[in-house]
Amino acid sequence: MEDKANTFLYFALFENALKYSDKPGELGQNITGQIRELIGGRTVIMFYNDDVKQKLKLMAVSPERRLDIAKNIELIKLAEHCLAMEEVEILDQKHSTSVVSQRLTKLGVEQSICIPLSLDEKKIGVILIHDIFSDSGLDTVLNTLKKLSGIFALAAKNAMSFQSLVELNATKDKFFSIIAHDLKIPFNSILGFSEILHTEIINKNYDDIEKYSRIIQTTSNNAFNLLQNLLEWSRSQTGKIDFHPEYFLLSELVDSVIDLLENVAEKKGVAIIKVISFDLKVYADRHMIETVIRNLISNSIKYTTKGGDITISANALTENIQISISDTGVGIPPEKAENIFQITNNSSTLGTNNEKGTGLGLILCKEFIDEHNGKIWVNSEIEKGSTFYFTIPNIRE
Repeated sequence: MEDKANTFLYFALFENALKYSDKPGELGQNITGQIRELIGGRTVIMFYNDDVKQKLKLMAVSPERRLDIAKNIELIKLAEHCLAMEEVEILDQKHSTSVVSQRLTKLGVEQSICIPLSLDEKKIGVILIHDIFSDSGLDTVLNTLKKLSGIFALAAKNAMSFQSLVELNATKDKFFSIIAHDLKIPFNSILGFSEILHTEIINKNYDDIEKYSRIIQTTSNNAFNLLQNLLEWSRSQTGKIDFHPEYFLLSELVDSVIDLLENVAEKKGVAIIKVISFDLKVYADRHMIETVIRNLISNSIKYTTKGGDITISANALTENIQISISDTGVGIPPEKAENIFQITNNSSTLGTNNEKGTGLGLILCKEFIDEHNGKIWVNSEIEKGSTFYFTIPNIRE
């Protein structure tokens, strides 16, 4: 066991700290994979502590097929508990506090080794090892993990710092692109058509007043929505959006969003259909979920042609509430769908009526769903339409 532990130390020091210093996902996968190889845990999960947003972010799960467990609210709470520890400890159903024991029971875990990662008294992250296959040599394993925890913390910090710089640079580019181009265009349009409208009124030519005023109204609404997304996005980047979950009826919230967007849909000849049980309650941040649904429906309206329809559905699953917004629009090419929620994705397609977009709304959607420890994805087929799905934990009253 000592030889194997020393070999593992060697790999951790050189492979993880150096080779994967700029790839957090691969770093985490390498660390969690080698921990499983060393001590045979059923599942090994690694989290990184995001200081700005004050929450744990998933780095890796081994084996990867167990990715589903990483979004479990009980696991997040257990990881937060482990983050507060000072050193490597074993938690189990029999000897832990009642709260921790209940969490382990809900997760179906008999025993979990918690490895808090810290540098200079700063909490970097945590590694959880569920249900090791053998207790033989456990003391040696724990001692080895204690020695390695500092190396894991340093490697994780370096990798996540590099990733943060990449995202920060992309965020800066996106922000200035919107300010310099996407926000300027609607105001140029408003100024231009308001000047035409003013001239027409002076000349007592009232024939086109309704047309020009409608253009100004539509453009103003688009500019306002862009500003709203831009403000919320900038606040989310600095961690200034508070997360306030509460119980509310999903159907009522969707109704309020439909009321807001129905006029735009009607003008384009697009029908909005809601298929949600009137008594379906969710536990979530109302404002964030409203923003997500508003952006997804707005996108569907933009990319759906006259005579098409949009359907909003929701299903209560065992662990999650799954919500979908489906349209009969133009669809999304596979190469664009793959990166559609990433800040580094700078492309945006014109709508069916040449509506402009920035892609900012979808980035904001992912930010808010991540805040709920949920998941968001899209299935799409060219000329047949797209369905955007997102999940949030099903936390019952």
